[in-house]
Amino acid sequence: PRIGIWIRDRAQGLGTLTFVDPETKIFGAVGHGISDVDTEKLLPIHTGILTKAKIRQLVKGEVGEPGEVEGSLTGEICGKITRNTEHGIYGIAAEEVSTQGNYPIALKNQVENGRAVVFSDIMGETVEAYEVKVEKASGLPTFNNGMVVTVTDERLLDATGGIIQGMSGCPIIQNGKIIGAVTHVFVKNPTKGYGVYIEDMLEAAG
Repeated sequence: PRIGIWIRDRAQGLGTLTFVDPETKIFGAVGHGISDVDTEKLLPIHTGILTKAKIRQLVKGEVGEPGEVEGSLTGEICGKITRNTEHGIYGIAAEEVSTQGNYPIALKNQVENGRAVVFSDIMGETVEAYEVKVEKASGLPTFNNGMVVTVTDERLLDATGGIIQGMSGCPIIQNGKIIGAVTHVFVKNPTKGYGVYIEDMLEAAG
């Protein structure tokens, strides 16, 4: 008799770092879990590393065809991944990891429909703010689709068509507070996507 063994010993991909706690160095990224490409089940994490990536090109999203960030990992280690959850991946960042400054958080009931910005560096070496609109902020407990975000910034629309794969984890800032992160794109409308609340991400981070 024989038995088949299916081993998935490694997974890697491009995503965006959402936050780093300045005191504990706990980080959160991506905004959704890393799942097996075949079974679509959440992958258990034994060990993992956070590294920098070099972007080669952007594939623009079209209706029915999600775009993506194409790039390669540099191998420069920025932290250790310890948890893979429905609300993102978490771990401990290296001391030298830089952020865009300190922002207070907004709780779910403080998130409003209306103008906001997302931070991203997919257009170059520097992080820039791009205009978006928050729609349907439910304030209810969810996995990673608590709000709908529409990209309104013409620069981002021209370059990416809206939200593309690799932008998962881009922090969303509203009224000077971090309210959450981008998670998924609408396949039938790449200008729109889902967002997860920062409150849920912090709870998942422990």
